[in-house]
Amino acid sequence: MKVNPVRIGLMGCGEIAAKAAVPAIQATEWAQVVATMDTKIDLARDLAEKTGAAFHTDDADALVAHPEVEAVIISAPHFLHVPLGIKAAKQKKHVMVEKPIATTMKDARKLVETCRKQRVKLSVAYVKRTALDSIKAAELIRKGVLGKLTGFSLISMSEKKESYWSGGFTGRVKTDWRTKRATAGGGYLIMNFTHNIDMIQAMLNLKPRSVFAQYDTFRTKVEVEDYVSVVVRYTNGAIGTFLGSTICPGRFGAPDHIYGTHGTVVLGNPLKVFTRRKIDGLKPDEWNEIEVPKNNSRADLIENFARAIRGKGKLAVTGASGCTSLEVIEAAYRSQELGRPVVFK
Repeated sequence: MKVNPVRIGLMGCGEIAAKAAVPAIQATEWAQVVATMDTKIDLARDLAEKTGAAFHTDDADALVAHPEVEAVIISAPHFLHVPLGIKAAKQKKHVMVEKPIATTMKDARKLVETCRKQRVKLSVAYVKRTALDSIKAAELIRKGVLGKLTGFSLISMSEKKESYWSGGFTGRVKTDWRTKRATAGGGYLIMNFTHNIDMIQAMLNLKPRSVFAQYDTFRTKVEVEDYVSVVVRYTNGAIGTFLGSTICPGRFGAPDHIYGTHGTVVLGNPLKVFTRRKIDGLKPDEWNEIEVPKNNSRADLIENFARAIRGKGKLAVTGASGCTSLEVIEAAYRSQELGRPVVFK
């Protein structure tokens, strides 16, 4: 089948664009970079040279007005996702934004509504949705390995160098946006844990009933949290717990565990499943290990985005579904401010 790749304009050419978005685009037949934009023109020029894009600029208006650009991938600081996304949508460009979709639900709704009115696709780069271990786990859960869902635990204890806050992991761009609540939206919860929250809620089709959180900034010289604990009660009765940090000496990452009345699923590769039920291919009452092929989940997500633009399927992550983790995150921050759980109406 002859492929007509979607012509992508990159908005933001910093760390995530260089290290994640560009390699992923280059790994799929369905998308190609034709233009790059960054307020630091050297960064835009660098990625234009690396991708073969004929146009680079430091002007967002010029990028979205370019006739060759059909869609944009926004890899800019969190607080710019919505204004850049709206700017692109109003020029009839399809939009994919990095996670999180926005720093507030109010802004997220503005972007979703603008894209709806302009009839353009909107997706969010929640790459765990297209990871094969997540997809396989969801399949097994649908077959009943868990029984009734009781809850899950997600633990991610990292230790970020002080240089991260001013230069990310690579130092490609020197900036302070990660350090401020107004520009980042928050710390570890919204920057990193948003992936895990999105994945687990999408996999299990969960809607929050209440959120209680405690967080603090113990060691890092920033406005945002470097340690956070969140408990979410969902409308189906399940209880989810999230524990994350950027200051854990030695680092500690436990696999995500999902629990039910008849089984447990441990995400990863191999995928680990314990079930008391007789499910095809699984031995009951003992741990089963399932090898899952590795995939480039970001490339698969971008391919899905491009194929949806070409009318070849539905978006794996829509703008609306990309708001669901932010809904919980915003409630978690609000919970500490109030000193009590936030209950959804």
